[in-house]
Amino acid sequence: MKGNSGIIQKNTLTFLRDLDKHNDRDWFLAHKERYQAALENMRDFADTLIERMNRHDRIETASGKASLQRIYNDQRFHKDRPPYNPRFGGGLSRVKPALRGGYYFSIKPGASFIACGFFGPEAEDLKRIRTDMLYDHITWERLLKGKNLRKHLGELQGKQLKTAPRGFPKDHEAIELLRHTQFLFRHSFIDKEVLAPGFMEAVNTSFKSVRPLFDHFSSGAHHGCERKSTVNHSCPDLLRAQAGCSAVFTSSRSLVPIHHTPMLKTIRTWTRTHLHKVVDSIAFYPALMVLLYISVATSMIWFDLSGPGVKLKGNLGWMSLTDASAARAIISTIAGGIITLTVFSFSMVMIVLNQAASQLSNRLLDRMIGNRFQQLVLGAYIGTIVYALLLLSTIREHDTGSSVPALSTYLLILAAIVDIILFIYFLHFITQEVKYEVIIAKIHGEAMTSMRRHCLLDHAPEDTPLPTLPFEVLTTSAGVYENFDTKGLMAFCGGNDLSVQCKHLPGTFLLKGIPVVSTERPIDQNLQEELLAYIPLAKTESVEANYAFGFRQLTEIAMKALSPGINDPGTAMLSLRALFQLFTYRLQHHPEAHLRGSDGRLRIAVRSWTFDQLFKGTIHAIWDYGKGDRSIRHELQGLLLQLRTDSEAVKDMRDRVDKAIAEAG
Repeated sequence: MKGNSGIIQKNTLTFLRDLDKHNDRDWFLAHKERYQAALENMRDFADTLIERMNRHDRIETASGKASLQRIYNDQRFHKDRPPYNPRFGGGLSRVKPALRGGYYFSIKPGASFIACGFFGPEAEDLKRIRTDMLYDHITWERLLKGKNLRKHLGELQGKQLKTAPRGFPKDHEAIELLRHTQFLFRHSFIDKEVLAPGFMEAVNTSFKSVRPLFDHFSSGAHHGCERKSTVNHSCPDLLRAQAGCSAVFTSSRSLVPIHHTPMLKTIRTWTRTHLHKVVDSIAFYPALMVLLYISVATSMIWFDLSGPGVKLKGNLGWMSLTDASAARAIISTIAGGIITLTVFSFSMVMIVLNQAASQLSNRLLDRMIGNRFQQLVLGAYIGTIVYALLLLSTIREHDTGSSVPALSTYLLILAAIVDIILFIYFLHFITQEVKYEVIIAKIHGEAMTSMRRHCLLDHAPEDTPLPTLPFEVLTTSAGVYENFDTKGLMAFCGGNDLSVQCKHLPGTFLLKGIPVVSTERPIDQNLQEELLAYIPLAKTESVEANYAFGFRQLTEIAMKALSPGINDPGTAMLSLRALFQLFTYRLQHHPEAHLRGSDGRLRIAVRSWTFDQLFKGTIHAIWDYGKGDRSIRHELQGLLLQLRTDSEAVKDMRDRVDKAIAEAG
């Protein structure tokens, strides 16, 4: 490294400013020494930047000299173009093929900037990027809205299509992302900032902020081989307008999945599946809160008995709790009171749950027990009790006044007050939570969210006959088939040049040794185990993975409400209205039946619930229970008239309802 440690010299900008003013060969030759000094300064800057970047990234650009672009303009086909480009620009490339993305800098008086991203993804790559956005746009939006990224590089830039890309839904939530053909970030610097000693660190920090996005490009389905764009590609309009340069951004050539070992893939899928179960467990949030309370208790007790804590209590006379017996009495009373509060609160919960299960469906118990607010209240109660017990253990009869944890005791009193407030609100919450309309609305909302995630096409997929795949992969345990890891299975099929066909509808319970998928050719035991890792069988069903389960839950509520022991047609009508809202959405949106690779080859054939199957499995069951109820007949008639479809199942149900009304009224 040179002595200036990558600091851009004022003489460098002065030379560029003069070159812009006297842009001819004679002037340049007369000032060749100034150019050489400026060039050496920029090489040193780039060398230092590469060294800094390699501390947190892997840059394959060998040196600052290799990174810099020529200052000479090509005049072979543009005789009117000035001979020199008055700027120093350079690109840094990450190690290929494992890492994706590229970095660029341009130093020009009054127009210096840095940029990074993907200038020209090729058609196949762009399709894969968009497909990933289609299935996981939440991750993309979270990365693009990252606080650090927006602070240093701002918003995503780059060219966009005017309409939705061919084959992608126009009304998708992430349509703004899907229309992008470039993915670029850019940040400008004034001359004062460029010449400042901290400029190098500012550039390094800005480039570092885009790493989470680059890593997402580089991982999973984005792994692949890359090549550099041709060196003389024009800059995007965004950059060319400012610098007139020829940027070298990294373009993804072909996204061929990296073959992780089957063991790693199995561990990843197992972790993802079981982590979901742990997070959804009723004990997860209470356990986290108890750990938080233990940490607070330990910290407060330490501070309470430390020098600064004793001094603080001395300065605040009203906090001088010196009687060990009084402190013990306060803590014991609070601990006993919160224990009583906990028992009472959750006795109420069990009573309410028992009532809801008997009148609605016991399938709803998990949903109600797993309510986050109830878990947080339980965590607050148990945390307060643990805090009190830890605090109680620090008090001794022989303790002096200064060693009584007064600050911790007052904090415990505050926690008890908060628990009482939570208890009051909890009483209101639990009575509202078990209302039929609230439960039905929640199931409807979850099913709608799940459908929006799985039904992405605004037109029915082509009804093309699928080839028969003769080789079968059997389940190794019993469980419910709900869905599969789309990205993982696509990468697996692409990496092994394989096509698979899922044989069952989501929500099907499979015994051990039953065919779950079929393949076009036989695969060995290791590949079968790897394949099954992407199709985990669940112990219990969830609406999130299988929206048809939401339809079934609403159907069960309606059937239970219409049973002779309850006879509540009003609740059944609420369920019917929620179901018909879901039917309306399903008629307009369709799941993909065929998932194809970048080469257009069919990789995964999927069985999904058709509209007629959903309709028959729900409305026919409710009709069997409710056809004798006048209000149900008329409610169904009105809803069926509003369902605009030529479905034979709907027509048949209209005829049944009209006939029943004609006969009985």
